[in-house]
Amino acid sequence: MNKISALLITTLLYFTVACMDYSQEIFVKKDGSGTVSTTIVFNQTIMELISSMSGADSESADKNKFINEIRDRKRLAEDAAKMGAGVEFRDVIPIDNKDGSKGYKVIYAFKDINNLKVTENPKSLNKQDEDKDEKPGGAITFKYAKGKNNSLEIHMPQKKKFSNASTPIDSSDEGNNKSKTEEEKKQEEMMKKLFKGFRMEVSVAVEGTITKTNAAFLNSSKNGVTLMMMDVGKLIEDEKYREQLAELSRAQEVAEVKEKLKNIPYMKIEFADMVYVNFN
Repeated sequence: MNKISALLITTLLYFTVACMDYSQEIFVKKDGSGTVSTTIVFNQTIMELISSMSGADSESADKNKFINEIRDRKRLAEDAAKMGAGVEFRDVIPIDNKDGSKGYKVIYAFKDINNLKVTENPKSLNKQDEDKDEKPGGAITFKYAKGKNNSLEIHMPQKKKFSNASTPIDSSDEGNNKSKTEEEKKQEEMMKKLFKGFRMEVSVAVEGTITKTNAAFLNSSKNGVTLMMMDVGKLIEDEKYREQLAELSRAQEVAEVKEKLKNIPYMKIEFADMVYVNFN
């Protein structure tokens, strides 16, 4: 299977496990320095689920314990070393919304984007995975050359091939029974609540104006490109799109994936192995 299909499946699987709203922007200045800003937010349903699973006497205390652990300054600062030479932790900003959702925004600064490597998926919040290094080929890397027309290359990660057995989404019903039981309807509604507001976006922005690029998704301001965007919450809400996602995860070739994506809104996937961005 082409690595793009594997990327789609892997990303959807991450959402199934992680259940978070995740956005990451890499901002590149003309001198090659810049920042990486990552925002992670858990909705109210997830926060309540975390409390109920813990069995703690105080739900509020348990929620705070969980959220304080994932946005711990020391833990986040240690991640800077995994992102390449010259990357420094700058700040973490707590997010505590009135609707009960909680999370954080963490900001890192880099001196030379040629040394930067970032993952396209949310890092595991499992403590057992915290110290695992990023495997070679599993990160987005960059090549930058300053000039009259600055040149940035974005190299997408190499992915292992997946078999159909790895497909995390299945829209089929046992025995071809299309009617839904009350229990199935309840489970579907719970799924919608769990994924409400969940989306993933990875983008690159530059200081200046993009003059030339092969990126599929150039923003309207012509100062950034989207590498990946999935509004999972909206996709899960509609059964039609859930079925299309199931078909997409079984795709074997790039052409097939591209064709199926045309019918699925709220999704943007960059197919190029290397995206170039020229800007001044």
